[in-house]
This record gives sequence, C-alpha cells and structure tokens, in this order.
Amino acid sequence: MSPKLILIFERTYIWIHKLKRSSLGWILSFIVAAASTLPYEMIFDIKGMMLYVFIKPPLPILLMWGCCVIALLLFVLDSLIVRTLQKYNDFSQLEQIMRENADNSCFNLEKYSNGFIWGQDRTILVCSNIIEGYRTHQIHLDSVITDKYYRFQDSPAQCSTDLNKSYEDFIRTDTTARISIEQNNDNDKWMLAGISKTCNRDDQRVYLKLQKTKWSMNRFIWCKVFPEHLLDKKAALAEVADDYTKGYYPNSLCLHLVVITADRKVVLNKISGVNSNDYPYTLAATIGEQLEISDFNNRTDYNNEFVDRWIERAFKEEFGLTETNYHRIVDADSARVLAFVEEGDIYNFSMVTTVTLNYSFEDFKRHISVAPVMDKEFTDPVPLDIKDIPGELNRHFKNCRGKGNGDYHPATAMRLFLTYAHFYGICRFKNEYQSAHRRRNL
Repeated sequence: MSPKLILIFERTYIWIHKLKRSSLGWILSFIVAAASTLPYEMIFDIKGMMLYVFIKPPLPILLMWGCCVIALLLFVLDSLIVRTLQKYNDFSQLEQIMRENADNSCFNLEKYSNGFIWGQDRTILVCSNIIEGYRTHQIHLDSVITDKYYRFQDSPAQCSTDLNKSYEDFIRTDTTARISIEQNNDNDKWMLAGISKTCNRDDQRVYLKLQKTKWSMNRFIWCKVFPEHLLDKKAALAEVADDYTKGYYPNSLCLHLVVITADRKVVLNKISGVNSNDYPYTLAATIGEQLEISDFNNRTDYNNEFVDRWIERAFKEEFGLTETNYHRIVDADSARVLAFVEEGDIYNFSMVTTVTLNYSFEDFKRHISVAPVMDKEFTDPVPLDIKDIPGELNRHFKNCRGKGNGDYHPATAMRLFLTYAHFYGICRFKNEYQSAHRRRNL
C-alpha cells in the first residue's frame, strides 16, 4: 500500500476518533429530543408508538435514527482502518530516515529491521496501532521475583568469564559502588526480566516479568559489561542470565512519561545539575521515574493497576501534585503506553507513556511553580508544540547527528517521535520531517 494511502487512513482514523468521542452525546441528545415529542397518550399505546417511531417518524425521530446510523458507520470504519494501520504502520515507512539518525555505536544498523530506532534508543516492543496506544489496564505483571536478587551465570558468549566473580571484584574496586554500599545506599531496583504480548486483536495485552536487582549491579553493567566504547555489543543480548530473566542484564525499568497540555504542548524539562550522571541541563520530554515496589505491591499481592499508580506517583514527586489536584489537573484516562524502549547509552529499559492534562501549559506552569516538590529534578518547564516535533527533530539531528550532545537528553528523540506518531500518525511524521529537511537545506 502506498504511503499516501496510509496517510489518508491515518487522518481518517484521527477524524473518526474525534467524532466517536462526541457521538454518544449526540445520540443521547436526540433520544431526549425525540422522547419529548412523543404524545403522552402513546405511552400506553404500543402499536401507536411503534408507528410513530418506525413507520411515520417526525423530524426529531428521523434525526435520532440518522445519528445512530452515523455512529454505527463510524464504529465499522474505525474497525476496518485499525486493521489496516496495524498491518502497514511499520518500520519500513521510516527506514531510511531512522538509519540516518541512529547511533551506529549502539546498534548494528546493517542487521536492524525490527521496531523503531532513533539516536541511541530502539523499541523492543511497540503498540501495533500507535495512534491508539495501549491503555494502562492492558499492561500486566506476569511474574515478580522478590525473594532473591538477580545473579549472573557463566556464558560462552562472555568467553567463560565468571560475571558473578567480576561483579564481586567490581564492588570492591569501584570507588563509587563501594561508597554507596558502605553508606547503605545500594538501593533495590526492579529490572525488566521478560516481556511478551498476546496475539488476540480483540484483547491485546502486554505481560512483564520483573526481578529485584541492585543499583551496584546496574552500575557494573554500565561500566564493565557495556562500557561506553563497546555499546555495539548490545545489539544481540547474550544468554548470560538464569531462566527467569530470558537473557536480560540487570537494569532499572523506568517510566518515560511525556506530559501533553490541553493546548497540545509537550512539557519539556531541563534536567537539574544535581543529576550529574544523567546529562544535566539537557531537555527531557518530560520526566523519568524508576519503578518502585509501592507501585505494584498492594501488601497482599501484585496488582495490575501499577501503571496508573506509577504515573500518579511521578506527578506527586516531580510536580508536587496532591491526590486531589492530580485527579483535577490530569486526565488519567488519556494515559497511553506506546512502546518499551532499550536506552542504548546506558543499557536500560523504559516504558514510553503519554498523558494529557486538563490545563494549558501556562496554567500548569503557574500551578507547579508554587507546589512543594519531593524531588528537585524538574526545574524549568519549556513548551514544544506537538506539530513542531518533526522539524525540531530534524534540526536536532542535523546539529548533533543523534549522539546525545545537543540540546536534548538522548532518550528525548524517541519519546518525541512516538508522541507525534501517536497524535498524528507515522506517514504524516515522515512527510513533515522530509519537508523540514528540504526547507533546512534551501
């Protein structure tokens, strides 16, 4: 199918979704209007009512039926277009652009042909219909291993190196890790140990395996297993872990939350200088929040509302929103999980999620400027119109070639791309990106 036809499908899908949101209100309005025209004496005259409603309906009744037919057509078209988008919205539509803007020190671009790739990030799982996205209740916990920490095993892929012994040597010799352990700051982390999804189109779900690890284990991976100049080794994950982890190294599963204001602005955050290990003073879209046990443990078992709790905690800790303000300011039903991403600069995994506010950017900025905050990572909010994302990414990659040394945090490019595709579609992104590229080269 041609990209132009896919673009038409994307725009039609977005238009249909706007109509669907208000279709129920139309139907209810016309039903009330039609009921108000029904003569009182017909309430007890079934035959007369049937004649009035179905055989010789007045204008209000005709409008009610017309609205019902339009709503039915919208749902049918929506279903057909979804099937088309799931089939054709794939990596191939953006292959050339992505390869030009991917960091080849992180990934083997000659062999890469699955998912999306931008800068130093790649998707390991992406929603088949990115315009719709996964709702939070579609993300489930398959298993959570809490009774033991992750342990390495010997592996031929590592030339029979005993990674357990290497880790023990590392925490004795690495100053930062040793001080952290001595000061009792080697905190527990929750790693992504496995991921899968159902193939049922009518009931799509994502299942996650989680396992407990430590900060020092993650630092060992960053500094020794995948040091900065050997990132290309990550292109194929080695089978070095036990059966629970399915080949994943220790990591810290992170929520990459993109906050969208009511006036369609992405809230960008200038990362505080306090975070010396996370590209200080660069712009991130919008916040990152590592998973904690309080998000998925309700003291009796492990629940599947953890994404909602994770998002609410992120707003509380980063923006200082109370529970009452959160439900007033944030449209929690708008939250959509778009993809699970591997961060190539440090070997980590994140869940890219968007959520829309009920406030405009200026109103939200005024509110959080006076709210007490628990963390100091969010410092100086900056707006970016969603429609400007293709041009902004073109400017960013032309200036720094996606190496993470520009205005943005290395993970921001992937988040912005996914956000634009969620709101406007992949083919429109391609068209707008290429138009911005041509204008910049004039």
